[in-house]
Amino acid sequence: MPIESIITNLSAGLIPVIACVTTYIAIQQYKSNRLKLKMDRYDRRLSIYKSVIRIITIVQQKGSVDFEDIAQFRSSVAEAEFLFNADVSRFLANIDKTCFELWGTLLAIDALRKDPSSKQQFDNKIESKRQNIEWLVNQFKPAKIIFKPYLDISK
Repeated sequence: MPIESIITNLSAGLIPVIACVTTYIAIQQYKSNRLKLKMDRYDRRLSIYKSVIRIITIVQQKGSVDFEDIAQFRSSVAEAEFLFNADVSRFLANIDKTCFELWGTLLAIDALRKDPSSKQQFDNKIESKRQNIEWLVNQFKPAKIIFKPYLDISK
């Protein structure tokens, strides 16, 4: 058998091997890219969860919330509607609304402190403050429950 014939036969047999190896590499790259996308999405979701815990912790520690805290919270959860279903978006909207109500109540309390004739309004605002703080502080467990399906890495 001449050497040219052997080379031709080996070349013909080598083409399918190269095709298989190339296909294997492409499949591995696809799987790797898919895993990276999942990890990136997980990191973004975790960041939003941490923002929820952060704002609740601020309220728990200070018994108040500043506009800067609310603005930071809003900024950090802005992309949530693209990463979660409507249940999380509703939960975040309720956190935001209650924080904003608490902030407004705190401003009203400061204004009413200067007016001794408005004791009833003052007492109402103090009660509103208490209710808002209580509701926010009680959101640690619901936050875990709502975010768990999106952050559970055991799946």
